[in-house]
Amino acid sequence: MIITGIGISGNLGKPFCSQALERGHTVRCVALHADRAELPAGIELYNGGSKDSDVLTKVFSGSDVIVPVFPPSVKDPWSYADEHRNIISCAKAAGAERIVALLGSSGAKVSLGCKLVETDYFAETTRHFYMNIVDTWEVYRNEKEIEWAAIIPAARMQTQLTDRGAYRLRTDEYLVVDDEKSLMYYDVSQISYGDCARAMLDEIESRTHSGCFISVGY
Repeated sequence: MIITGIGISGNLGKPFCSQALERGHTVRCVALHADRAELPAGIELYNGGSKDSDVLTKVFSGSDVIVPVFPPSVKDPWSYADEHRNIISCAKAAGAERIVALLGSSGAKVSLGCKLVETDYFAETTRHFYMNIVDTWEVYRNEKEIEWAAIIPAARMQTQLTDRGAYRLRTDEYLVVDDEKSLMYYDVSQISYGDCARAMLDEIESRTHSGCFISVGY
């Protein structure tokens, strides 16, 4: 399978690429400053970003699945939804049939019945940043022409979390937590980068879910 990732040179991208190669896939990577990306040998590297339509359309050609994993820009978070719209548009232009995107957990529901972004974990001064992730959820929710799935990691995904080699998932748009009553979401909703990458690759290979948000966590 030919897997093409965008923004895949960070903390999640590195284990994702390593695991994908170990599973026998061909991996392409579109990244800003691709020449400085510290990724495993054997990956096809292309210099570009989520707004570079010509580059994306060319690299997407022949891909079995497109995998955007980049976060919103701190300097321009308002462009995040448009960046995903552009990726979808380029995928269609290239004849790609499928996208498996990683989106932030701020749009996921919590035990209070509201979205995580609507809880007190987000100060008003930073809420707008995370609302752009929620807006991007709607980009995919409204997409009807190309097959897609969105992986939603646990509220806390950090490098110091040890891989367990296993995870849980749910498709009702709620966070995966280990204590439904706790309001300490970042304590009870966790997953490592490696296990999140594993969940993404399992979905890419199994093609189990289509047109839905897949929450993953321990």
